[in-house]
This record gives sequence, structure tokens and C-alpha cells, in this order.
Amino acid sequence: MDRLYVLYEHLPGTRLTDHIEETLGEDTRLRYVMDITEGIGFIHSKGFLHPGLSTNKVLLSKGHCKVYDFLLSEDAPKKVALLKYQPGCNHTHLPPESFKETNEYSSASDVWCIAVLMWHLFTFGSSSEAK
Repeated sequence: MDRLYVLYEHLPGTRLTDHIEETLGEDTRLRYVMDITEGIGFIHSKGFLHPGLSTNKVLLSKGHCKVYDFLLSEDAPKKVALLKYQPGCNHTHLPPESFKETNEYSSASDVWCIAVLMWHLFTFGSSSEAK
């Protein structure tokens, strides 16, 4: 049986949120989006999802973005149930289908979250980034 071990080191100040500045170039922002999209594609191929994906859940390491805090697909509804009842959680944190009673979340939901992340990345500096 093949096994996949996923390890990461989260150092203070390495979240993408901490590095978004209004002066950040469009080429850099596009590279970040490509890194995130490739990362999500990889975790999907291994049976993982990423409820709550945002710039707070992306690490910046040596100029490259790495997603973290993802989980097995079958655990996504439980995570959604926890996330949606946190103070301040809204439709910029989770896709609309997650607010149904069944706590729906799928790979399409991750794509929605990537779109919201892109919107934040291209329209906001660090002072207005959704936390």
C-alpha cells in the first residue's frame, strides 16, 4: 500500500497574508496564483480538500506559495461545520453550498475558494486582507 506523508513547518511571518502589499507586482501575484492552483490540484489528486482556503492558509517560502492545513475529503463536512459557526465567518471564507445544513464541500468548493483568494490577492493590500 502506498502512503503519502505530508509535513510542513509553519514559521511566524510566513503566511501569504503577511506578505501581500499594494506594491506587489502583477507577475508575482500571478506566480502565487499558479503555485496555489498547482498545490490544490496536487492535494485533490491525493484525495484531500481544503475547506477555509485563504491567504492565511498559504505559506510563502523562498518566493513560492505552499498550501497547508488541508484534510481528507471525507473529513471536509466536519471541518465546514466547525468553520461556519466561527464568529465572522461568511461567504468569503466558505462557498455558498457549505452553508447548507449538510455542510457540503467538494473539489468544486476549493475552486470557488481559489477564485475568492485570487480576488483578494489582486484587489487588496495587507491592510484589507480578509483574515
